[in-house]
Amino acid sequence: IGWTLAYDFIDGVELGSIVNTGSGAWLGPAYTYYSFVPPTLLTGVQQTLSITSGGAEGDSYSAWLDLNADNDFDDANELLGWVGIPNAYTTVPLPFTVPVGTAPGPKALRVRCSTAPISDACATVLHGETEDYTVVVEVNTGLAALDGTDLQVLPTTDGVQLRCAAAAIG
Repeated sequence: IGWTLAYDFIDGVELGSIVNTGSGAWLGPAYTYYSFVPPTLLTGVQQTLSITSGGAEGDSYSAWLDLNADNDFDDANELLGWVGIPNAYTTVPLPFTVPVGTAPGPKALRVRCSTAPISDACATVLHGETEDYTVVVEVNTGLAALDGTDLQVLPTTDGVQLRCAAAAIG
């Protein structure tokens, strides 16, 4: 309702390829969709969303991930959490893990600033800001990435032989 009139805004969000710093402003928009290249989030692996507070002290910052891509944030486990940031223009981490079993694909990420902790991603608040982003969830295979030295193609008298590291077998 009051938007960012009292300096209650998000001044930064960072997660993988999302590096949106210094974006908040007094009298800025109450809602923005940002179209950064979506970062890839692996299921079962802890991620860290970094949030930078705006110009008001003592605001609350909440984040949600639409895990089932049904265009709302009110299903189980979609609230990633909230952090209270006591000082203006301070960056804090919000660790979270995408649950194993989450279907792969694009998902909506919402970050909100308000004067009190909120558990509803769409609740009306007196002062604050809402930002939406897109992320891509991928299934964690549990295999470490291979580098070029892990695979070798060697000529033989009757063709070629492929040699690979033990981690790649199977």
